[in-house]
Amino acid sequence: MEEIGDHMFLRCKEGLHAWVSRCARVIPHPWILLISSVVGALDVISSLATNQYNVISDIALIAHLVALIGISRYCIPCSYAVVIIYVISLFVPDIPANDQIVGVCFAIGVFFAMNRKVPGIVSVVSLTAITFYNGFSSGMSNMPLLYAMGTSLFFVIAASGGIAAAGYSRANEMEKKNAYLSQQLEHMKYLERDVRLSRDLHDSLTNDLSFIAIIAQARQRNAIKFGDAEAAQAWRQVGQRVQTAFDHTHMILDQLQGEEVRHDKSCSDSLREELTDVKRTLATSGFHGECIFAGSNADLPNDVYEELRSLILECSTNIMRHCVPNKDSFLMSLEINGGSIHLAQMNTIHDSQSSFVRSQRGLNYHCHIIQSLHGEMHYAIDGDTWVLSASIPLSSANSQPACS
Repeated sequence: MEEIGDHMFLRCKEGLHAWVSRCARVIPHPWILLISSVVGALDVISSLATNQYNVISDIALIAHLVALIGISRYCIPCSYAVVIIYVISLFVPDIPANDQIVGVCFAIGVFFAMNRKVPGIVSVVSLTAITFYNGFSSGMSNMPLLYAMGTSLFFVIAASGGIAAAGYSRANEMEKKNAYLSQQLEHMKYLERDVRLSRDLHDSLTNDLSFIAIIAQARQRNAIKFGDAEAAQAWRQVGQRVQTAFDHTHMILDQLQGEEVRHDKSCSDSLREELTDVKRTLATSGFHGECIFAGSNADLPNDVYEELRSLILECSTNIMRHCVPNKDSFLMSLEINGGSIHLAQMNTIHDSQSSFVRSQRGLNYHCHIIQSLHGEMHYAIDGDTWVLSASIPLSSANSQPACS
């Protein structure tokens, strides 16, 4: 029974949401509908208080209410209709025009709120003149002058309210435009920064990589020429690393230019290959250790995938920079489960601690990025062991999957 009740509640909630959405599409000004409904209710109460009931007055009241409600959909035409019905009621003895005063004031306010000053001014002036004329000619309540003055005052107050609403709307629109312009200027600053970064990366890093690639190819050819297979293999690996760096640099340049980067492999396969490549590179450099991948396959968001890939490279680079080959060992593990992803890295150190923690600039960058992904990252030296751990929840990421 509890499950049935929950199901019915969800169905009712979805139905109400759908109905509100349809109303929002049909009614462009829902707040006007609310006000016009309240005004119509006040006019009905006023009509009931007059105790003047006949077919003509009922028809006029119904037409008045329909025009009021229609203002929420067709503001200006229905406002005209409210004013015209009121003018007709002034000259028909069987219709109590006083019952429509609140609605007429609302229509006048709508004219000015919608920046239709000409029809608004014409309505105020003409209705004031007609009210004075009709009041004096009928001798209403033996106080025609006070009645006309009071009604005219209501018209002026309504016009003032409409002008105030129009001013508030203009100020609000101006504030939105200023905020949009500020956002665009900020966006332009970022674009200019990205263009400068792209230029600097292309002019400096890619040129240096090209130089290294040329030297590596030349050294590899010389090693092959003199029969030094070990040296040729080493220079071939240098060339491969340079090509990988080229690919990553071009990917960064594409991202800075606003191009979407897509990956042909699954995220899990890509990260597994990244760990395998790190292990191979470290082993070639004389380091002994393991790179372990565990967990299920998952389509990671692009920002999470890129951060993990970059952090793995950062860890491997730090091992090569600060550890001693054939002395220090390492362990790097990556685990993906349904709700989060964890990266752990440990290695022994024979280097001085001051040298090992000399900069940490790269790790600080990664800390900020992981925190922005609602994750956490910790690193420290425990005796002669460097320990780093990072955890990122996958449920908090809203980006599109990075891998197919």
